[in-house]
Amino acid sequence: NIRAERGNGSGDIRQNFAFSMLYDIPMGAGHNFLGSAPGAVRVLAGGWQLNALGLMHSGIADTVYIGTNTFGNQDYTNQRPNVVAGQPFYASQRSWRSWLNSSAWSLPADGTFGDSGRNTIYGPTFKQIDTSLIKETPLGEGKSLEYRAEFFNLFNHPNFSEPDTTWGTEGFGQTFNTFGSTIGLGTSRQIQMALKFMF
Repeated sequence: NIRAERGNGSGDIRQNFAFSMLYDIPMGAGHNFLGSAPGAVRVLAGGWQLNALGLMHSGIADTVYIGTNTFGNQDYTNQRPNVVAGQPFYASQRSWRSWLNSSAWSLPADGTFGDSGRNTIYGPTFKQIDTSLIKETPLGEGKSLEYRAEFFNLFNHPNFSEPDTTWGTEGFGQTFNTFGSTIGLGTSRQIQMALKFMF
């Protein structure tokens, strides 16, 4: 029934805001602040740059399933429950412990497919800001030393992954992981520093 599969796209994100920033800090040589300071101070104060990259978006579309087949054709793929009229899809106090309201769905009668639509719920929001502080120090013609400190997920904001969407299971509506649990976008705060000699 192709009409029953009509719904939001699997990657549907309704609100998305991204920004990037690069700021050369006006200190040291060629600037009013510490521009006429003694040589060592001027070198230490100059060449600093602050960068930031931010990404914030609303939740991603997802589908509520059931882990059984009520129609009777032994196909366990894409089986969905019925929607209970008047019940909100989400828990009254949404959190990683309870994102969905289990009372909003019910098991279809034997011999029928569930009427819950495709990708009708949305998971948690995502918010992350990464920053870096970079200093470049000239060391003569064609040579320079670059120091950088990088902060991923600067504010250590927890970004949770999609909740368990298999209705009727013990963990339904709960989130068991963060968006990027070990590496990449969505991890907890990570800090790294590097020193690079360019010639």
